[in-house]
Amino acid sequence: MRSLRHMVSAVMLLAGFFTLSAQAQYYVVEQIDKGFFISSDPTITHLWRSDLGDDAKATLVYIPGGDGSALWKQTSRSEPRHQFYQTLKRLSQKSATSGAFHVVIYDNPTKFVDQRTLTDRASSDHKVRIESVIRHYSNLLKKPIWLMGHSSGGYSIAEFQRYIAKNGKADLVQGLIFSAGREEASFASEVNKPMLFLVSEQDDCRTTSPSSNQRIYERVRQESKAATEFVLIKSAQSEARDPCSSGFHMYFAAGEEVGRVLDDFLSRHSPSR
Repeated sequence: MRSLRHMVSAVMLLAGFFTLSAQAQYYVVEQIDKGFFISSDPTITHLWRSDLGDDAKATLVYIPGGDGSALWKQTSRSEPRHQFYQTLKRLSQKSATSGAFHVVIYDNPTKFVDQRTLTDRASSDHKVRIESVIRHYSNLLKKPIWLMGHSSGGYSIAEFQRYIAKNGKADLVQGLIFSAGREEASFASEVNKPMLFLVSEQDDCRTTSPSSNQRIYERVRQESKAATEFVLIKSAQSEARDPCSSGFHMYFAAGEEVGRVLDDFLSRHSPSR
């Protein structure tokens, strides 16, 4: 029954892929590995292709925070409307930035229950799932992959960096972007690839303070031989909602600034076309 559900879901998603515009493409990514601790559930992903087409410089794969969900149901499988996803979309648009980057949004098939100790994000299933998505888009688009994690997603990319360093797969990723990441995150020694740390200067989420992000940045910078930069976002505004899912933490009203910072760093540290 479970397999049938997955098949029906995949067929519906693929049907949706063919009816959407070139800007809004969905791909169902199968797991590259199997095992007792690895779920066979596929991963739903959303792709914005660069306006430059084959002349794009790289692909950015984004791992959400919170429960790992990208909120597809709330958008009826159309383009994700959350303002932060629209900020990332800017990287694919010549009208907003260089437009030189494909952008992929990762949507975990099940919601993460443990958002306090983050054990789900350190699991074999999660790390293999991220690797599966990276390999899929590396093969599909033929461009270097940048991996970005926001909030708890920052913890995900730290665990994934440990995983690829330990297993001789470091070349899977061109570089990393740690955005308003959780204070619990710790990167494997000698990341040795370009890395950008990004956080609002007024981020008021308890577990993602600017000071904790800067401490993580300093540890990486001291050990890495590659470019490592730290940027405070200054134009974000507050919202009368949970400070860990809105406002300063989510760069509310700072889309232009965030897009510019990301575009600049990615452009300077991506291979020439």
